[in-house]
Amino acid sequence: MTRVERECCDMRERTLVLRTTTFESREDKDERVEAYKEKYGTRHDMHEAMTAQMHMQHVLLWRSLHVSDLPPSQTNEGVRLAAIMLQQSEARMSNSYRAVDDAMRAFEARLPTNALTSMCETIPAAGAHAIPGFENRTPEELVCSICLCQVEEVGTVVCTLTCGHAFHLECLESWLHGNPTCPMCRHPVGKDEEEEEDEEEDDEDDGEVVVEDEDDEDDDRRSAFDDDEVGILR
Repeated sequence: MTRVERECCDMRERTLVLRTTTFESREDKDERVEAYKEKYGTRHDMHEAMTAQMHMQHVLLWRSLHVSDLPPSQTNEGVRLAAIMLQQSEARMSNSYRAVDDAMRAFEARLPTNALTSMCETIPAAGAHAIPGFENRTPEELVCSICLCQVEEVGTVVCTLTCGHAFHLECLESWLHGNPTCPMCRHPVGKDEEEEEDEEEDDEDDGEVVVEDEDDEDDDRRSAFDDDEVGILR
């Protein structure tokens, strides 16, 4: 139990770090993501470690009950109390696992600062329609859907994503810190062809055959994790 609690505390600390980390450039991101994986492993490694922890708790409980000299009535009470402790322990472990898993997904998908600023322009004295690509935009199309304010004040920094939607820099920066898609259309942000090619090369180097999206695989692992929880002392 103590080992599980220590692991949960460690995951909560890692979750905080992952949620607050920012990257200056693509090179900085690649280096820090790789360093994190080398130190703590991938999401798959984390899932396997949590499953092993749960299995170990069940094994220890089984052994302690089968070598006990307690009478049946006390043994049954011990089983009941142990089941309660296991459920509480595994609930905390599951919550910690989900939090760090979500934080790591956002961490890996987070857009570097220089990639975001490269999409931005400052509105000139002539107004927003003087920005290339903004000439024919209607007032409705010049509303930041994050803060619901017009993107038209002179001197304001406006960012235009590849999908064509525009936002205030401050609003978009805050949104993209935890969401890798456009707030309007959910189009992926910052994932170019070069990055996709790098991911394919990494899969080939690992000797893996990619048959489905990584997120789908992680969802399957999550489901398996939940199935393990349901099986407590059935």
